[in-house]
Amino acid sequence: MGRPLLAEAVESILSQDYAPIETLVVDATGGGHPPLPREWIERGARLVDLGRPLPRPRAANAGLDAATGAMIGFLDDDDTFDSDHVSTLMRHFNPMKTLQVIYAGARVLDGQGNVERLMYHPFNPIMLMVNMYIQTGAALFSRGFLALGCRFDESLELAEDWDFWIQLSQYVPFIRAERVTVNYRAALGTSGMGVGANMDEQTASPMVGRVLEKWRARREAMWAPVQAMLAEARGALAAGDRVRAQALSDEIYERFQIRFALDSPDATNAA
Repeated sequence: MGRPLLAEAVESILSQDYAPIETLVVDATGGGHPPLPREWIERGARLVDLGRPLPRPRAANAGLDAATGAMIGFLDDDDTFDSDHVSTLMRHFNPMKTLQVIYAGARVLDGQGNVERLMYHPFNPIMLMVNMYIQTGAALFSRGFLALGCRFDESLELAEDWDFWIQLSQYVPFIRAERVTVNYRAALGTSGMGVGANMDEQTASPMVGRVLEKWRARREAMWAPVQAMLAEARGALAAGDRVRAQALSDEIYERFQIRFALDSPDATNAA
């Protein structure tokens, strides 16, 4: 959107140690974006301008429509990549697969640039239904998802990136790369879903609720077999059959990446 931080974001893309990379800057202002610097254009960047203001999900979809690469990714204009972000992800790329999502970790930074926490969790499709643990810029995904109708939900004012990851997770398990390569400057955004000055519960909560409700039936269907096995494991433990409970605990983890703690049977958590 032409904010001052955009230059840092774009430079972090143009400075990647992987090539070739197509760099698109989507004008969400409706024609008010300044022209791209010549040095960016000479290095392959181009401006996508639809001539009208674009809310967040429409801007993302404009980027999807304009992209031509086999793998696609995003970067908000206030975030940056490490120089090896793309190469780290592409080491896991399999040219024989038409659908794949590969993601790295992200550093969540406060307003002073300090790391508050890391978004770097193992992939778990059930937990993705309740927690946005993959940062928007952290992943590359196959353009093949577009042919399946995967797009950013334009009825969502916020949390459209979370919803998009959930859409993609219905088709393939995601691959987690081995590094943290994204700087998520969560305090500097304006969505209300970051940290510090960029956290507005009144704005964020309704949108989170809409995503949860949109996927409620699917989430419950995915959770049902986990609940059944958890109930069986608790029953075995209550009957004193710790061997059976342990076997079920191991199976739950193998199938769903959720741990059933034998010493605290009411507690479960994603690995």
